[in-house]
Amino acid sequence: MSSATAIRDVLAEPSNRPALNLLARFTMYMVTLPIASYFLLFELVFAKNGLYDLSEDSNFNLRVNLSGFGAIFVVQVVIGAFVWMAFKQDDEEFAKEKEAKERAVEHIKQLSKEKKESQAEAKKES
Repeated sequence: MSSATAIRDVLAEPSNRPALNLLARFTMYMVTLPIASYFLLFELVFAKNGLYDLSEDSNFNLRVNLSGFGAIFVVQVVIGAFVWMAFKQDDEEFAKEKEAKERAVEHIKQLSKEKKESQAEAKKES
């Protein structure tokens, strides 16, 4: 089996869909949010008429650095949110699996009880 076929099989597996959706969503966040925050800080917050006026030539490096630090902070927030959501999703899946196992055990117990009752009736009849 080639690696492309293996990857295609993993992507096609319905049980992997929630994890892939989460990964795709946070990939988009990781691409867009830091870049947007950098330019938002650079052009609006630290600009001439912004919250902090760092538009002078001597403050250009400070303006770039602070905008970059803001983008790095956003990256850290996105990573933290991804890890938190992944663990939350994992806990939900474990809860669903546990509930399904409990239902299966109850169903097996019910079938076993019905089988014993039918065997007891068969013995009475013979």
